Amino acid sequence: MALNSLLHSKTVPLQLQLTPMLMCTQSHSWEQPESMALPAGGLMGHSTTPVGRNKLLAFGGASSGMWDTASDTVTVLSTDTMRWAPVTPSGAATPQPRVCHAAAMVRDKVYIFGGVAQNGTLLNDLWCLDTDTSQWSRANTYGTVPVPRRCECL
Repeated sequence: MALNSLLHSKTVPLQLQLTPMLMCTQSHSWEQPESMALPAGGLMGHSTTPVGRNKLLAFGGASSGMWDTASDTVTVLSTDTMRWAPVTPSGAATPQPRVCHAAAMVRDKVYIFGGVAQNGTLLNDLWCLDTDTSQWSRANTYGTVPVPRRCECL
């Protein structure tokens, strides 16, 4: 069967690789850690943002390829121990579960923008997670708000 036919065939199921892999910056090769469990919540369409010198913060994502399994879970990976730890953010309001959003770290805050909600609606909201206090807040913005979008970057 030709590769082009195989890639477009509806009879070939999508196989997802759920094995965590790390890029070794010294050898420039991918490695599979011996005992690194995956974070709870979503895996597809999540964001991962570096925090400090030894942490990665993961937010959102879905447990399958469907929007309706979107998560609002926040977990942090310690790159020293290679262990995930759940974060329970506080705040009067929190962002709704989403996939395919953008995230960026500015000083001690992680900003989350846009994405797709559980009902498939495209979002254009901007949220801020203070990494010192683990508190969510809706970011105050000025000017024209960008149109709702997904799969963007900040």
